[in-house]
Amino acid sequence: MQYQERLRLFVSYSHQDKDRCIELGKYLEQLQDAGLIEPWTDGQILAGDNWDDEILNNLRHADIILLLISIDFLRSKYIKSKELVVAKERHAKNEAVIVPVVLRKCQWQGVHYALGQYQALPEGGKPIYATSIQHEIEEALDQVVVGIEQTAKGILQRRNGGNPKPSQVEVAEPLVGKQDISAAQPASSIPQADNTSPKPTSISAQPAISAAGPDVTATSTRVTATGPDLPATAAEFQYPEFSALSVQPLAVQTARLLQVGASGGKPSWRLEPLPLQVPVYRECLAEGVELTMVQIPAGSFQMGSPEDEPGRSDDEGPQHLVSLPSFFMAQTPITQAQWAVVASWRRVGRDLKPQPAYFKVLNRPVEQVSWLDAQEFCLRLNERFNKCPGDGFGYCLPSEAQWEYACRAGSTTPFHFGATLTPELANYDGNYTYADGPKGPFRQATTDVVTFPANQWGLNDMHGNVWEWCADHWHDSYNFAPGDHLPWWIPAAPDDHPRLLRGGSWLGIPGNCRSACRSSYHPGDRRDFVGFRVCCLPQDLILYS
Repeated sequence: MQYQERLRLFVSYSHQDKDRCIELGKYLEQLQDAGLIEPWTDGQILAGDNWDDEILNNLRHADIILLLISIDFLRSKYIKSKELVVAKERHAKNEAVIVPVVLRKCQWQGVHYALGQYQALPEGGKPIYATSIQHEIEEALDQVVVGIEQTAKGILQRRNGGNPKPSQVEVAEPLVGKQDISAAQPASSIPQADNTSPKPTSISAQPAISAAGPDVTATSTRVTATGPDLPATAAEFQYPEFSALSVQPLAVQTARLLQVGASGGKPSWRLEPLPLQVPVYRECLAEGVELTMVQIPAGSFQMGSPEDEPGRSDDEGPQHLVSLPSFFMAQTPITQAQWAVVASWRRVGRDLKPQPAYFKVLNRPVEQVSWLDAQEFCLRLNERFNKCPGDGFGYCLPSEAQWEYACRAGSTTPFHFGATLTPELANYDGNYTYADGPKGPFRQATTDVVTFPANQWGLNDMHGNVWEWCADHWHDSYNFAPGDHLPWWIPAAPDDHPRLLRGGSWLGIPGNCRSACRSSYHPGDRRDFVGFRVCCLPQDLILYS
C-alpha cells in the first residue's frame, strides 16, 4: 500500500549509539519506501547549517518522535535539556507521539526520567541488544518496525476520520512481512484501558507554594488532573479531559524536643507540641482510602553526617552539598489499606499480594514488600492516574537524596526533632537510648501511621516504624556522589545489587533511626520491618540536572 501523506519521524539518539541507529534505519526503509514515514536524524544536517536550529526545527515538525534509549541517551545533557523538553511539550499538546525504543539495558522507566509512561518498543520494553544472537536482534528490530507502522496508521486514521488514505497504487502484501501486524502492540503512549476501573486522575505541572512552615496558607495554585475514559486501543489517541485538584493546606502537629533540666546526672526532656500547616494534594485510591502527598520545598543541604555524630558509620560520608527542586512526598509510609487497593488493580509487571504484612492492621505501614514490589506499586499508580502525556508527572520511590532532604526538613541534628530521640516521638526499641535520650517501651510491632508528631515539613514516621526503600543502588560511601536529586545508579550493576533503605524501624536501636543512617537489602528481599513511601515529581526534574 502506498500512502498519500508521509509522516515525519524524528530520531533522538546518543552518538554512542550511532551504529545501532543506522541499523534501525535500514529496517525502517520499508516504511519509507511505502510512503508512510520520512525519517530524520542529525546525520542529515548539511555543512554550514546551524546544528541546534536544524535539530529543533525538525523536532517541532515531527509527527512521531523516536527515543533510542540507552544509558548514554539518558546521560546526554543536550537530549535532556533540549530534545526531551520539546518532545514532551508536543506530545502533551497531542501534536506528536513519543515512542521509546529500548536499545540497551538501563533504568529508563524510573520517573526521574519521566519516560516510563510511554509505551515502548520492542514488546515489553526488552532491550534490542540485550542479546548477541543475531536472529533475536533481527526479530526485535522487526517488532520495532511493526509498532511504528501501527502508530503511523493510527495517526493517519485519526487525521482522516477513518482509514489511512492510500494512493491509487495498492499492494496486497503488508509492509512488514515477518510479523502479524494485527497482533503487534501499538506504540502510543496511552496504556490499554482497564474497563473495570474508575476514572483515573493525574497531576500536571504548577507553581510551587511555600512549604516553609506554619505560615503556609491556601492559595490559588492548582494541580490539574485528567479523567479520561481510555480508548479500547492506544491507536485511537484519545487524550484526557481536564479537571482540577487543589493544593490545599493540611493541619498537622509537629513537636520540639526541649531539655528541661537534669535528673540523676542525666538530662530530662519535654515535648512541646506545635501546630503546623503544610501544602498537600490528595489522590483518591478508593472510597475512604486516600494518598496524601506533601509538597517539599526546593533547597540545598549537606547530605550525610559529620564525623563527630554519635553512631555514625563511614558509609554516611563524606558530607556533600545537594541541591533539589521541589517535589511531593507521601505524608506517611504506604499503609496496608492503600496497598490493598493498588494490589487489586491490573498487573503491570508483577503480581502483588493483597495482604503481605505480618502485622495486619489497615492503618499501619505495609511491610514484607520488596523493592521490586514497591516499583510495581508505583507503576500501577502511574497507569491508574494516567498522566497528561508528556507532563513529566509520575509516582516513584524517592532517591536517597530526596529522602534525607525531606527527613531533615531543614535540620542539621541527628534527628529532625533535635539531638536525640525519645519513644514518645518514634517507634523503635526503647530499651536502647541515643546520646542522653531516655529509655521507654519496646512496642515489638509496627504502629499506626500518624501516631507520632510530623517533622517540620509535615511528614510522619521518617524516624522508625519501618525502614523505607529508596530508588538508589547501594554505595559504600559518598565518594564521587552526585550533587542533585537523582537516584545514584550503577549503570552495569547486576539486577540483584542491593538497594537503599532509610529511616530505621520498630525493631532497631534509635541510632539507626538517624536522618543520615543508611542500610540496604537486595531488591527481592522482604522483611516485616521494611516498607516504603512514594514521591511524585511535579515536573521533569531530570531537566534540571
